[in-house]
Amino acid sequence: MFEPRRPLALAALIASLCFFVSAAAAVDVEAVRKRATAGDARAQNDLGLAYHYGRGVTVDAVEAFRWYSAAAMQGYATAQYNLGVLYDEGNGVARDPAQAARWYRSAAEQGLAIAQNNLALLYERGEGVEQSDIEAARWYRAAAEQGLSLAQYNLGLAYQTGRGVEQSYASAVEWYSKAAEQGSTEAQNVVATMYDLGKGVPQDKARAASWYLRAAESGDAVARYVIGARYLAGEGVRQDNLRAFLWLNLAVAGGIEQAAGPRADAVARMTAAEMETALGLPRAAKAR
Repeated sequence: MFEPRRPLALAALIASLCFFVSAAAAVDVEAVRKRATAGDARAQNDLGLAYHYGRGVTVDAVEAFRWYSAAAMQGYATAQYNLGVLYDEGNGVARDPAQAARWYRSAAEQGLAIAQNNLALLYERGEGVEQSDIEAARWYRAAAEQGLSLAQYNLGLAYQTGRGVEQSYASAVEWYSKAAEQGSTEAQNVVATMYDLGKGVPQDKARAASWYLRAAESGDAVARYVIGARYLAGEGVRQDNLRAFLWLNLAVAGGIEQAAGPRADAVARMTAAEMETALGLPRAAKAR
């Protein structure tokens, strides 16, 4: 039902770069290039990012690969991760999972959590390395213990399915909850489902509804459908036709077609005052 997650975008790493002040600010690429040419590993990585994303230069994956490689060979962990991603995606270089694994491992062994998560995924899928659920779980744990929500979610999934670890719904909920507290809507939905079913935790419809609500408030269309249906039925929450309508309306706007029927039921049950309130809300509140 659930799949492990991998961050292929590097936005989180770009945010840490001091020379990218803002999207509108000019990037002094030549100054970075001068330092990179002189052998500065961080500058080499930064220049690779500039070419990767077209910051101050034309996008050029081959040049990105060149500069990431220069920094990676010097042991710069972020560049090793970035180089691994290019090999993983086949961007700027022929796709090569074995090389992706090599560079993810180099960064992972230096403690870079995002590289640990990606290396775990390669082990789980048997891409570029011999398939091993045990190694996958080991690297997910290393990243999860550093607080990476992706890895916390993936480790939760490992415990839920018993892949590489002894199956434990309680441990699954523990790790899913850590990711959920960091705002992962996928994890919030899973935690809600676990409380719904009483898997690893005592069954608690109110706690389930609270997690569905958090995911819904973060914009998850499926959670909006579920919490709307809960308000309509009064399951885990106080029955409320207006709130049911509002959440189901947002779910329909988010592409959840099956929410249309319950939304119609909510409308049919609404009082004149509730209907007036719903009609009086700004359009953005009803269909954002």
